[in-house]
Amino acid sequence: MQNPNFIFSKGLGFLAWFLYFFILLLIDITNKKFVFLVGLTYGVLSYGLFTNWLINYDFLVWIVVFVVYGLFFGILFVLLKFIRSNFGEFSFLIQWATICGFEYIKTKGFFGFSYGVTGYTQWNYSVLIQCAEFIGVFGLSALIIFPSVVLENIFFEYKSCKNVSKKFYYSLSTWFIIFVSFLIFGFVKLNKMQNKENNQTVKVAAIQNNENPFLSGIDIYTENVNELIRLTEKAFEENPNIDFVIWPETSVVPSIMLQYYNPTDKKREELIQNLLNYIESKNATFVIGNAHVEIDKINKKFYDYNSALVFTSKKNVIPPKPLVYSKNHLVPISESFPWKEKFPKIHNYLQKNGSSMWTQGKEIKVFEIENLKFSTPICFEDTFGDICRKMRMNGAECFFNLSNDAWSKSLACQNQHLAMAIFRCVENKIPAVRSTSSGQTCIINQNGIIQEMCEPFCSSYVVANVPILNSDQDKMTFYTKTGDLIGFVFFIFSLIMLLTKIFIGIIKTWQKKRISKKEI
Repeated sequence: MQNPNFIFSKGLGFLAWFLYFFILLLIDITNKKFVFLVGLTYGVLSYGLFTNWLINYDFLVWIVVFVVYGLFFGILFVLLKFIRSNFGEFSFLIQWATICGFEYIKTKGFFGFSYGVTGYTQWNYSVLIQCAEFIGVFGLSALIIFPSVVLENIFFEYKSCKNVSKKFYYSLSTWFIIFVSFLIFGFVKLNKMQNKENNQTVKVAAIQNNENPFLSGIDIYTENVNELIRLTEKAFEENPNIDFVIWPETSVVPSIMLQYYNPTDKKREELIQNLLNYIESKNATFVIGNAHVEIDKINKKFYDYNSALVFTSKKNVIPPKPLVYSKNHLVPISESFPWKEKFPKIHNYLQKNGSSMWTQGKEIKVFEIENLKFSTPICFEDTFGDICRKMRMNGAECFFNLSNDAWSKSLACQNQHLAMAIFRCVENKIPAVRSTSSGQTCIINQNGIIQEMCEPFCSSYVVANVPILNSDQDKMTFYTKTGDLIGFVFFIFSLIMLLTKIFIGIIKTWQKKRISKKEI
């Protein structure tokens, strides 16, 4: 319930502060023989409900997600039970580090999934989340989880008729000082920004056409593009001096470059020609989501990319020579399946059921137009701090995010995605413009505050001035410089402590057996 869900579309973020108290309590009262099963059940139920919108994409993918996270939580519950039994008076610190390390490591690798990280539950609390520019989302998770762990350990000692150790009071006092310091910092920062003006801005229009690009057919593609043009034209009528127009992820499905230079049929060729003529008629830069195709003429191969194409009228539109960024971090299963040769039946099943199977982009790009340096994280990419951080490190001063969550038919899903996008702005202290198929299309400032947003599930657009950062604003944050270091440290620390304890246990068991043999 703490995350956006099908009952509370914005979530009940305050519940996150109590969650692990009840989880650890559940582990304590569970017999160690059944703790894995209890964790498995918790993971299946929590992620099954949390990601229920995946059913609208593919029932099998939904099952895979909640089964995998059921196994993850089963293992986590076993580890937390083991720590309670083997680490003595400082077990609460090891439990805390293990939970935080778990949150970090589950976002890594091919199956990395950022949905469900505790820190994101606070996305509506603007004052609190300002600390993310120092500690990132995993640091905020640690701040939220700590009091639950300490209080449950206090309860455990009290229940065991033990005197509550002073170490808990010292720990909570330290936590409280840090917590209040971050609140003061956030309050001062937001108050300071309200009184600060930006001399240089660009006017950006983000378009939301309320269409699902997953639906196929040239007639549908043409309707989608015509609707995008209609909305864009309306935005220009109300705001003549628009500098940038952003269209959603794969909003134009036929490859612009392929259909212009090597057309596959007349209707697609006409669609692309009409689109390019329209862009050329406007005095603006268009950032368009496109199923971009590149041809390897030597090997006679086609490579399909999920890309953002950047066109500036009178410069690179006709003939089309766009600047191109191709999605680096593809969605596992639905956009990428690296085991095609080993599991061809699964690969074929996924393709038949709508999986795109894009070619992976290899380069992080920063574009500079109208004195604005920007990068274009595509959909899933802005759910990962390290990708947007790399874009910022390369010089990006704004994110133009192109997304499509229309297939989910879920406001909760769209808000879960929005929550993560907000953190990318705060962590790197730069604004973002989100253009999505059905929501949440919005303008987010560098403090993670939504300035303008379209109503979800309707055809609409937002127009706002986005600042061009000046020299004093352009300093990179501590988070940008260090990344998710806190999450990594928690993972390594907990791993070392657990492995050391297990190794010592093995040695002691071996020594006992050796001694008993000698006695015999």
